[in-house]
Amino acid sequence: MRISMERIPRKLKINGFKEVIYTVYTKEEADEQGITYKIWRDCDAGEFGISDDGYVADCIARNEYKTGTEMQFSFGKMWANSNNKLLYEPRRESGNYSNVSSRAWEQIEAGKSRTQRAVEVYTRMLLSGCPINWRQIGELYRSDQKYPHLSARRLFKQEEVKRMVDERIDKALKERGITEGEVLDVIGDAIKIAKKKKDPSSMLRGAETYVKMLDMFPKRSTQTDSVQIDVTNKIMDQIELEEKRLIVEQKKEVSPNGQ
Repeated sequence: MRISMERIPRKLKINGFKEVIYTVYTKEEADEQGITYKIWRDCDAGEFGISDDGYVADCIARNEYKTGTEMQFSFGKMWANSNNKLLYEPRRESGNYSNVSSRAWEQIEAGKSRTQRAVEVYTRMLLSGCPINWRQIGELYRSDQKYPHLSARRLFKQEEVKRMVDERIDKALKERGITEGEVLDVIGDAIKIAKKKKDPSSMLRGAETYVKMLDMFPKRSTQTDSVQIDVTNKIMDQIELEEKRLIVEQKKEVSPNGQ
């Protein structure tokens, strides 16, 4: 699907990292406007090049290295050899305009060893029931940043990283013989006991670690996710109703004179 004259805001070194809006044209639009362009491999900085999927954009730089020639366009980079293709549409979908790869940033970051180390430590903390030490994880992940712990927190909000956590926790739970169904059973038992003892906190405390774990990772399909959210909401509604009922009953047990 072609989008007419897409505009991309970029902050590049060549512009002193100040935001500049670049326009990407379809071949037809470039022809209509009389823009002169070359095959992207043949471009020099300041010229327009056409991608392999028919989009015309600014050539920002042509960098010559011993290993080859790297071409930088307003929407991405590519090595200029006969086997590589420079494509705009996959980059538009992923939002990755900075790298040779057109994959989304989070997918690239997930494959790095620093991310895998951070996920491993995070998962251990989660499974142990200890509070998450974001400073420690941040130092493992990006010690070069001014605020490593904030970089770590942003990382773990990415869906691809959540999926990695999902897989590691899923594996650990299976090794321990624990399933999501069992966790829900524990919560259900807690609600039943709450009706008798009027103290749901004891068993809920025991299930708290598992509940946190199961809430952390995304489900592998929208349907499963919807079911999980629905079940969780029903359980939380039951707990809330039960707690309100207990409060009402306790109030009824108190006599007017407070005895």
